[in-house]
Amino acid sequence: MHRCLQVPELVELITSQLSVHRQNLRDLAVLARTSTVFSDHALRLLWASATLINLLRCLPSDAYSLRVKGKGSATKSTMTPRRSLQDSDFERLRFNGAYVRRLFCKADAADTSRMFRNVHPWLSASMFPMLGVVYWWSVHSEHGEGDIRFIECFLAPGLTEIHMPDNWPATMPIVSSLAIATRCPQLADLSCFSRVDPAAVSALSECVRGLDHLQSISTDVLEGPALDHLSRLTSLRQLNLHSIPADFPSPRNQPFFPSLLDLELTDFDSASRFFERGREIALTSCAVDSMNEYGPTNFSSAHEIHRLISAIEGGVSHSSLTSLTINDGYGSFHRSDAPIFTIRASSLHRLFCFNNLTHVTMFTAVGFDLDDATVVDMARSWPQIESLMLESCFGSSRPRTTLRCLEAFAQYCPRLVRLSIAFDATVVPSSEGDFYLKRLMRLEVDASPISNAGAVAQFLARMCPRLRHVCTLVDKEDEDEEWEANAVPEAFGYDTIWKEVKSILQGS
Repeated sequence: MHRCLQVPELVELITSQLSVHRQNLRDLAVLARTSTVFSDHALRLLWASATLINLLRCLPSDAYSLRVKGKGSATKSTMTPRRSLQDSDFERLRFNGAYVRRLFCKADAADTSRMFRNVHPWLSASMFPMLGVVYWWSVHSEHGEGDIRFIECFLAPGLTEIHMPDNWPATMPIVSSLAIATRCPQLADLSCFSRVDPAAVSALSECVRGLDHLQSISTDVLEGPALDHLSRLTSLRQLNLHSIPADFPSPRNQPFFPSLLDLELTDFDSASRFFERGREIALTSCAVDSMNEYGPTNFSSAHEIHRLISAIEGGVSHSSLTSLTINDGYGSFHRSDAPIFTIRASSLHRLFCFNNLTHVTMFTAVGFDLDDATVVDMARSWPQIESLMLESCFGSSRPRTTLRCLEAFAQYCPRLVRLSIAFDATVVPSSEGDFYLKRLMRLEVDASPISNAGAVAQFLARMCPRLRHVCTLVDKEDEDEEWEANAVPEAFGYDTIWKEVKSILQGS
């Protein structure tokens, strides 16, 4: 044996090169069978992430039947038992199970329900001493409701992360057991949704109150006492909620999410109430996205958006925030109501205090009432910005911003790569400026008015030398009768001219 193969670190480095790409897994398996020097390292990498069906395939081949239907991403495997099992059948499964760190079960890709009924009496969490993460997706099918109970076999003491389906009430016993301190004492990441079922919300809330080391939680609704518990945890870094209850208490002089970095909320009113309770929350990422709403939604009025933005200004640390997303849900709309939904410049001004923003995305019904002076203030306030997306569903009517606004971004935002903004491109500046958007690669123009494709293309080619992708409102929206009836009437005509601009830029 070469002396270098006697150094475990070198053997691990050699083996790890084959685990970078999934297509190398076959070579990794060959390496595991080649030499005892490589075997342990290769098996550790091969089985670090395992699917439930691959784990069960460690059983003797005469113990099960495997039927595969479909191709590609539509492939569905079904495993069924062929005979009764005995302890010796689990020798390979025990051996390989000791390497598993992440376990994935996805019922719509692999149906192991009938097989698992025979297998689960033999399984125990002690067979998976390294297991830290469980992703368990289930479906509402013939066997889907009962699959969730099999998670019990994998609730190892070392488990740190678990993602469960919303199969209530089948999930109830699992959630309740997670709150037992000795069951999963290291649990740090929990994802489980209740679909706002009262009994489920109560069970989840009780579970959360028993977990003192959570770093991340994703769910839809929690009761006030559970949220109060989370608000005092110094470990919590990430919170994803649909809404917060009306009786959620104010923090008074107590800590209020002292270590929270990443927050995502769905309901706009809940988000406003959350930030109105906070002060100097040191978030780095904040998303209020009602597109994640379960049922039908309505667009928020300009007043509601202003309240939300004002609450964010007052509740979030101005120096920490780097990413902000405000996405308004799709709902019924009539063009005559556009003034009610047009976001005012005074609202955006309240965000100019966040000087370290790198990513801003806002999606509303009809966009923003901006002028070039506001854009100059915006560009000065966000010098680190890399992606700025001010988008609308039905288009901004008669924007007051002009092509000159790009010069402000060129002067103050050298890192800008992606920009979405509506502007009046019917007048093309004749003078050449001294600044360029050297990194801008994608420009989304909403329903920006335009008349001369050649002149605009020439201006953009000079101002944005790397720009190749120009996208309009018509390009982005799935056209249906309601959208066509309420979109900016001129959007389709402008789209034709902007396509000429795009063609010129791609040919230059």
